[in-house]
Amino acid sequence: MRPELEREIVQRLLWNSVSPFAVSGGKRIQYNKRDLEIALMSAIREAFAMGYQRAKKEQFVSERTGRAAWMDIRLDDSEGLARRQIRIDRRTLKSLRAGGYQCLGDLRWVSEVELRQLHYIGLKSAAGIAQIIRTLENRPENSAERT
Repeated sequence: MRPELEREIVQRLLWNSVSPFAVSGGKRIQYNKRDLEIALMSAIREAFAMGYQRAKKEQFVSERTGRAAWMDIRLDDSEGLARRQIRIDRRTLKSLRAGGYQCLGDLRWVSEVELRQLHYIGLKSAAGIAQIIRTLENRPENSAERT
C-alpha cells in the first residue's frame, strides 16, 4: 500500500504556498517564476518539517527510551514552567491547551507548521516553542532524569 498524505495536510500546504499570490477578479493567480519557486520551496520545507517530526516520533517509540521529567510538566502549571525558566505567553498557553496539548511532552512531536494552525500562534511563537523543546531535549541533565 502506498503511503498517502492526509487531505487536511495537503490543503494546508497548498493554501500556505498559494496565499501570498495576488488573486484577480476571476480567481486567477498572478505570479512570476521566482514567486512560484519560493512558494514551492516553502511548501516542500513545511512538508519536510512535518515528516521529520513524525519520523523522530516513530524512532523514539521504536527505541523505547525513557521519558524525561520535563515532558510531564503541565502547560497549566505556572510554577513548574517557571522552575525550568520556561516563558510562554499566557495567550499562547491558552491556545495550546485549547488545541489539546496538556504538557510539554505533547509538543515534542509537533512541527512549527502545525503549531501555527492554532489561534494566536504565529511564526515567532511557533519558533519559540520549537526552540524551547529543542533546548530541553539537548540539556545534559536529561540523561539522568529519565524514568
